[in-house]
Amino acid sequence: MHSVKTISALAGVKPETIRSWERRYSILTPARDGGGRRVYSDDDVDRLCLIAELVRSGHAISRLAELGDDELRALKTQDAPRAAESEEQRSARALLKAIEDYDPERFRMLVGATLTQYPPTVLADHVLSPTLRSIGNLWEQGKIDVGQEHTLSGIVRQLMLTAISIMQGSANGPRIAFTTLSGERHELGVLIACYVATAERFNCHYFGPDMPVPDLVRNIKKMDIRGLAVSLVHNTSETDPVEEVIQLARTLPEDVALWAGVGAHAASVTDRLPPRVMTFDAYAPFVRRLRTLEP
Repeated sequence: MHSVKTISALAGVKPETIRSWERRYSILTPARDGGGRRVYSDDDVDRLCLIAELVRSGHAISRLAELGDDELRALKTQDAPRAAESEEQRSARALLKAIEDYDPERFRMLVGATLTQYPPTVLADHVLSPTLRSIGNLWEQGKIDVGQEHTLSGIVRQLMLTAISIMQGSANGPRIAFTTLSGERHELGVLIACYVATAERFNCHYFGPDMPVPDLVRNIKKMDIRGLAVSLVHNTSETDPVEEVIQLARTLPEDVALWAGVGAHAASVTDRLPPRVMTFDAYAPFVRRLRTLEP
């Protein structure tokens, strides 16, 4: 179950707006905890996220409140070709322009501004992820060179590490570790996962990229690690990254949760992974899975 603060962050809607929508339109019917506070299910989160997205596309909340979840999803599908550009899309487009112009200082300023502008999962899923894909695409197309790609990626890395360091002072949740496995030097996806987990006040430890499985397991056993998140997005080594995750699943202590970020490769890897490994291809569902850990 989730608090109003949590669903506010996931949907990008202020808590007072959520309460107003409940009072005036009955869009959700939350349960109550022992202290009388509203608590929300995963289904409530999904419904609120759908409604919030449709409101941002120009639909009236009074009309949306009358629709069931299937009707909301159908409306979203109908809207997709003509959806108005959202604020997050405008931010991502401004970042892309700075990339195309190769203006590192403007890029740094814009990324820094987004860190305070959006809830962490909204920032990760709708601003930073599209931006990183744009950097990779432009490099593959030969429109930016390796030095430019490294400079822009380095800016994101530096700002993420700084934000994580600042937020760690208020961490009080279980310790979670983040890394990429052997041959995987594209660390930004898992580093952003570390950022969103730290924003949720988890005690996060970042091992850095390119971590051999035996060293990783040995270090985790020495620390009070409750969960490990790895990336299965890019791999440049001859080692099969899925086999490495399978090895992790076999050798990690049973009480350590194991997550794998799969990105666009979900269909090609998830069938090969053991049931112990929980996969995610976006940051909002990853955060929901994190919250299943016992304190």
